[in-house]
Amino acid sequence: MFRLALMIGCILAMPIIITADRSRSAWPTADRYKTIKDYLTKHLDEELLPFWVSPKLNDSALGGYLPFLDNNLEPTGELQSHVIVQLGVLYVHAVAISRTANGELQAKLFRQYQRKLAFLRQKYWDEKKGGFNDYPSDKKVSSASVPKQTRSQVHAINFLTEIYLILGYKDALDLAKDLFSLMDTRGHDSVYGGYTEYYDMPLHDARNRIKSLSVQMHMLLALVRLHQATAAQIYRDRFEEMFRILTVRFETPNFSGNVYNALMYDWTEIPPNDGLETKIIYGHSAELIWYVLEGASVFHKDTKPMIPWLTRLTDALLDAGVNSRGAVYFSGNYVGNVENKTIWWWAQAETMIALLRAYEVTGNVRYWIAFEKVRLWTFRYMVPDRSGTWIASTNSWGFRRAPIRVGGHWQSGFHVTRALLQCTRAFDRLIAQSKTQEFSSQDRSL
Repeated sequence: MFRLALMIGCILAMPIIITADRSRSAWPTADRYKTIKDYLTKHLDEELLPFWVSPKLNDSALGGYLPFLDNNLEPTGELQSHVIVQLGVLYVHAVAISRTANGELQAKLFRQYQRKLAFLRQKYWDEKKGGFNDYPSDKKVSSASVPKQTRSQVHAINFLTEIYLILGYKDALDLAKDLFSLMDTRGHDSVYGGYTEYYDMPLHDARNRIKSLSVQMHMLLALVRLHQATAAQIYRDRFEEMFRILTVRFETPNFSGNVYNALMYDWTEIPPNDGLETKIIYGHSAELIWYVLEGASVFHKDTKPMIPWLTRLTDALLDAGVNSRGAVYFSGNYVGNVENKTIWWWAQAETMIALLRAYEVTGNVRYWIAFEKVRLWTFRYMVPDRSGTWIASTNSWGFRRAPIRVGGHWQSGFHVTRALLQCTRAFDRLIAQSKTQEFSSQDRSL
């Protein structure tokens, strides 16, 4: 009886699973593409964006926002003040402004955006040396004694250029271009290529002994966005450099498809240790896949020669980093053995993009099926209701890990907003491609 009661208790404690077999996705057709696109668009416009730009989260007195929410979706009072998070919230506001047809709401969101931009400049921008401090200048630790991270500046270039592309705000683009000039002057390694981790520290400083995947791949995406905004030869030249580095240097030996999270300054392997720098971060692998594909599209590179590399990385991501139900693990070791099975919202979002883009380029139905599994798992376990929130993290069975409802790992609505936009744009291209193929088939039958 005790065993029976224990089994019943475990079953009742499990997340509710819809009885229909949703893991078997419908065959990819134009109608199916449109159905999923409409679903994602509705979630973005009616749930996600209204939540993340709501006044409840965006505290004007503090200038930042309150991302840590309890089970009743009320702020706990805990703040997240890293500049990357603040920039991400600014980006989400830009998307929301561009997608609302309500003039009164648009004006309200624009005022909120202006307050946040002013706060960002006042509290984070270094007026003397340029660049953004990682944390507000009025923190107890003096910003002058803490070197600024290159990754913060690279993210700033990305976000600010995206804001310009979305809203046409020239001041955002001017700041992004100035930041890139600063990074290229101070942080570019003219000997080995790529960018250092701390641009305002000497190249030989111990803190610049490694080069992370995050800095290099986000710089590649920053160059893509800058080129879209204002074509300049320096952006193309640096893009080609970063493209070679990312597609040649960061794959582990023997064409495994696994991706280093960091390398030494000269692109040699870091001996394995317990730090994240020597792990495979599966969400980063997903970002690398679609960033490179995005760059290839914008710079009009032929994707056919890239397919072997793309297939290796996507297969390795699926074989080790994604379980059979569609949950994306956090990290593994160099040979691809999973070590941390925490499921983070941002990795689910980025993997959705990577798989859909891989399917778009290769036509391999395996990637479509995998995309659908990841999408369905995500919306089953991480999107519990229509509030617009995503659960920050779960275990591989979908049980929430954190005691709070939302927050952690810099959750700000950015990754999900970008993922939904990228996926809906990919669906637009797939729908157009399907119609072209349909017309071609009709022509051949005449």
